[in-house]
Amino acid sequence: MGMKAGVFCWGTASMSEVGLGGSDPYGHLFSPEVYAQIYPDLLEWAKIADQGGLDSFWVTEHHFQREGYQIIPNVLMLGAVLAQHTQKLRFGAMVHPLPTWHPLRFAEDFAIADIMSGGRMIFGTGRGSVDREARVFGSMVSRAEDAANAQNRSQFEEQMEIIKLAWSQPSFSYRGSFYEIPPPGVTNTGTPDGQPFDQVTLVPRPTHPVEIWQALNSESTAHYAAQHGHKVIVSYVGTFKDVLSKWELYGRLAAQYQERSVRPGEDRMLVLRAHIGDSKAAAMEAVRPSHDERFRFLGAQRPIFGYRDQYGGPFPLGRLPTLEESIAGGGWLVGTADEVREGIQQHVEQFSLEYLIVELEFPGMGRQAVANQIDRFATHVLPYLTRTSVAA
Repeated sequence: MGMKAGVFCWGTASMSEVGLGGSDPYGHLFSPEVYAQIYPDLLEWAKIADQGGLDSFWVTEHHFQREGYQIIPNVLMLGAVLAQHTQKLRFGAMVHPLPTWHPLRFAEDFAIADIMSGGRMIFGTGRGSVDREARVFGSMVSRAEDAANAQNRSQFEEQMEIIKLAWSQPSFSYRGSFYEIPPPGVTNTGTPDGQPFDQVTLVPRPTHPVEIWQALNSESTAHYAAQHGHKVIVSYVGTFKDVLSKWELYGRLAAQYQERSVRPGEDRMLVLRAHIGDSKAAAMEAVRPSHDERFRFLGAQRPIFGYRDQYGGPFPLGRLPTLEESIAGGGWLVGTADEVREGIQQHVEQFSLEYLIVELEFPGMGRQAVANQIDRFATHVLPYLTRTSVAA
């Protein structure tokens, strides 16, 4: 079995000053034209990925990102458009923060994207992590194990149940804590004496099998995803031991809940970050400002999780990792094509990888630099990975 590989892009507006010496990330406000430029850039990168033989193309859904980072509020619309300009490449969100959607609106939109793309849409799902998004759309989110987190989880699980019913049943009704579909007293015509409307039919429904991938960030999510047959996205953040622990936990739980034998890397994708240069020094010099900008933006929201200080404790709010610390952790591969290949080869063996996603676009890189990275990966790394995964 050959290993599948995809590319992940942040989807960032063009910005000239990035890195530790750049302006305040939360002080940015760009013109509509600057925000708009990322979309033709994404089209260019998707074409290169498609021509290079990559399996999938991933971006993140976020809302109200005036700062210019990850400015793609509708991944389904984007994917449906990109599919018209590519041949085989599949498109997914890493992830759709589902509580910002009404579940039936999402089910409808995904179905249309599925049809128009010829079945090349992937359902990447999660509970969201950004307070300003969730609350504007009438939901809640929390990183703590508190009431807001519990509400978010319950809403998400109801949404997933509704979406699956809508896609699988000719008609259905649903009564839950958050949604009542349809509401009582609705008639088909809207007139009081009209025919009762007590079952909803989704039009259209997907005409291809839907692949569901859920972001794995906690033990409770591992249980839920395994129990419901969702595949999982494991981002390489933190130490090798931490990542491998999550990877193996899901495998054990999938075997338990689904009562079947599960291969060591089955139904899991690993997300790595990479930058390829003519030398390791050149690659580090080129990517360092973008690496630092990425964490300056994230580090203002929350403590950077996964990293450990010299005493083994988590990073406090405000402490940002250096590029050297990111490389040492194993989740960032920076160097020549040979060095990046060797790093991935280690992960292939350690995780029995069947699906790899490589993040290649970071803030401040620009269209040509990202295009070059995708082309280098497809030309000098991907063919080797295909052969290696068969041997492994």
